[in-house]
Order: sequence, then C-alpha cells, then structure tokens
Amino acid sequence: MTKTTVKFAAIAALVAGLGLVSATTANAATFGTDANSGSTTAKTTLKASDTTTGDNGVVLKSAPDIDFGTIQLNGDAVTSTADNTTVKDTLTVVNAGHKDGWNVQVQNDAMVSGSDTLTGATITLPTVTPSNGVEGDTSVGATTKVELPGAGSQGATNVMTAPAKGGVGTWNADYSSTKPTLSVPANSVEGAYTSNLTWSLVDSVKA
Repeated sequence: MTKTTVKFAAIAALVAGLGLVSATTANAATFGTDANSGSTTAKTTLKASDTTTGDNGVVLKSAPDIDFGTIQLNGDAVTSTADNTTVKDTLTVVNAGHKDGWNVQVQNDAMVSGSDTLTGATITLPTVTPSNGVEGDTSVGATTKVELPGAGSQGATNVMTAPAKGGVGTWNADYSSTKPTLSVPANSVEGAYTSNLTWSLVDSVKA
C-alpha cells in the first residue's frame, strides 16, 4: 500500500498522451468482388499517466477548505447554518488511465483557539455524489458521511472510494451545495477556532 498525504489541498495536473496509429491496408481479397465490401482496422494505443506522479499515477488534486462563519452562542448546543458556511475547492482525484482503484481518507486535529479546545464539537462531512462528467459512470459511489470530533481523536477515515478499473478520469465531490456542518456543545466558550484537515490518497485497490 502506498499513500500520499496533503493538508487542505494538493495540486498537480497530468495529461495522458494518445498515440494514433494509421489504419492497415484493406483486405484486397474481398474488395472489388461482386459483394463490393471488405474490412479494415482502426487502432490506437492509450497510455496512462506517469506512475512517478502522485500515488502510482493517481493524483489528489484538491480538497475543500471549510469556513463555518460566525456561530452565535446562546447557552444551548448549536449547529452552523448553510448560509454562513463557505466551502472553497472540491475534493478532486485525477486518474489518467490507471487500472488500480483508490481511496481518499480524512482526519482532523483538535479544533483550538489559543488554549481552548472545542471538546464535544463535531465536524460533519455529508454524503455527496461525485462525478467525472461521463454519463453513466457510477464506479465511484457517494461519499461516506464522516463525523470528525472537535478534540481530533479520530484516525483516518475513508471518504471516497474507487474500485479496481473504476474511478478513472477526473472525479469531483462538491461540498458547496450540501454543506458540512459544525455542531458546538452548550459549554463552549467564545474564540476563533481552527482545525487542520488532512486528506490522504491511498492507492490500495489492485486490478
């Protein structure tokens, strides 16, 4: 198993080349007969991206930054609203032609403001449907709903998974419509809190 890890976003781009080969000579034995037909061939060689790029050629191109905005404390447990939440960038994986599958995992460290920690808080990444723009390609299913504790005690958790010979192309999971939420317990104190989200691409599903 190999693993590539980024914090917030990893950016790399890769373009696969196509080598076109000219058609072969027509089958002379069938052309020019009374049937007036014959067969030829059309060929190409598709070359996947360089395996030294990213994780065996599969690249974690970007991951989302999440700003839950200002949450007004009222003495009770409170959850962020979609109107106040801003999501920048998509969770994007580029697989330019490789047959192995892949996983994207996420984990967080503690959400802190100075010496204060949002113990009991929960960052929730909702289920969204990723797409590579190819109609009918559902090889990458919906993302997994993930709940990350404000204390940062949870290990790496799978978010998006592609099977062997699936997950090819540029796959985007967009959290800007169905947005993540932050639930804050009643005993929280004011402050500007930050948690680092670490996103990891694991190329572990062999063809």
